[in-house]
Amino acid sequence: MDVVGLLVGKLAELAAPLWSRHRFRPRLRIDLSWKSVQVWFPGMRTSRWRVVSLEVTASKSEEYVIAKGTIEASQRPPRSWRPVADLAEFLRLPVVIAANRRWDGSISGPTLADALSPLFPTVDAGTIHCRVILEDHFKTRVVSEPLPLTLPELRREESA
Repeated sequence: MDVVGLLVGKLAELAAPLWSRHRFRPRLRIDLSWKSVQVWFPGMRTSRWRVVSLEVTASKSEEYVIAKGTIEASQRPPRSWRPVADLAEFLRLPVVIAANRRWDGSISGPTLADALSPLFPTVDAGTIHCRVILEDHFKTRVVSEPLPLTLPELRREESA
């Protein structure tokens, strides 16, 4: 009985760092939101446009460096992902995120729609699923959940 207890204790000691690394790993979340002009003058019309917002949270104990990344799209996930663009076309890389901190970035919706149009020329109002893949200097990948988008929604602008 003591041997089994000792063996289980050793396995728990070995598994604890792996579980901690999995639980507190870097995370990436993408969402569709709005962006507007920050400067406002009296009598000026304000406008806002769609953006794909990125929220990256570094792991609890280590900083995370976004060294490179790609944007991929598919009409039928989880298969047939096609690379759309390099993330460096939309963001200034590398981005250093301190341990246990969050970084927010955004990709312009009309710009992303222009990059998606040549890949999916027949899909005007259909749903396209996009995901973002980030890599650090050690080739550790962080993949977002697929975000369903339509090209008209990405190009949408409003003014008041």
